[in-house]
Amino acid sequence: MRYDLDSVYVKQFLKSWFNGGNRQLGIKRNIHTDDFGVMMQYVKQCVLKSEPAFHSIQAQRTITKLFWEFDYDTKFEGVKYDSPELTPVWNEALRLVENLKNAGARPLITYSGNRGYHVWVYIEDGIGTFDVNTENVGRILYKALLFQFLGDPDTYKYFDRVPTNVNTMARIPFSYHQKTGNQVIPLDENRNPYHPMAFELRKNALAVEFAKTKLPGIITEICRLNALRESRKDEPKGESKVRPYILEAMYSPKATHNTRLAFVMDAIYADYTDEEIHKVFEEAVKNYNYDKTQYNIDYQRRRAEEGMRPTTNKRLSEWGIKIPKRLDLSKLPFEKGK
Repeated sequence: MRYDLDSVYVKQFLKSWFNGGNRQLGIKRNIHTDDFGVMMQYVKQCVLKSEPAFHSIQAQRTITKLFWEFDYDTKFEGVKYDSPELTPVWNEALRLVENLKNAGARPLITYSGNRGYHVWVYIEDGIGTFDVNTENVGRILYKALLFQFLGDPDTYKYFDRVPTNVNTMARIPFSYHQKTGNQVIPLDENRNPYHPMAFELRKNALAVEFAKTKLPGIITEICRLNALRESRKDEPKGESKVRPYILEAMYSPKATHNTRLAFVMDAIYADYTDEEIHKVFEEAVKNYNYDKTQYNIDYQRRRAEEGMRPTTNKRLSEWGIKIPKRLDLSKLPFEKGK
């Protein structure tokens, strides 16, 4: 299924879709425009050059849409929007769609053009504007909204956490994926090509009056934290330490081989000696073995010398290590009408 970029339907959809302020075009381009003709020309150029067509999901310093991405890591040949291999990813996207519908909104699902799906929803009247000194407010509020409707992100296997920033760039509907040549098309809930009108989606947006009433308080808190961070900028940082949640996981009866390797790499970057690492293993590991532990230490030291960095929090979380949240706004009631 392919849609002609010059068709009346596509032009009407995208004209309404892009409406609402300057948007950045392209990841590496410093072009911001609200001119529909410029945007359409950009998309057509990307098609001719087999390049991805990205735009910023928000106008500058405001929140008008929410965007979630679900992707499969495994590569498939000849993948399409209705490929059976993508059914698990599709089912997760539908879980989010149901949450949004229960909140009174009408979301849009689009095929990413490769191995996943995007979910979009408009926000009634938008939220903004953030001045330069409180730009973090937008980031925090945006992420809070995403996770409020998503629910527990740990129950999703294919949810992509990367595009959870208010400044996220996303593929433009009806553009083409540069690797597969597949078009980014809207789909209905039966995974069939769909012909929505953007202005109808705007009419069925999320109501976030609660978020708006809380915004001044969030701004005040972020300003306080920024001022505190600024005042401590020149304080001595102290010696490096193993992340406490990795150390705690080491002493857990459920500690795995991956947990121990993660601890060793953290310890290496914290300048632990081999003897200090052995001491933790002696205390934490029931079947502690000196030679096996030394082998792991030597192995991780070689990897560190080759450029390996400490394990990311995302990977630790996948291994079952609980990562503390810095700021949890996920419980704010953003449901329709509250």
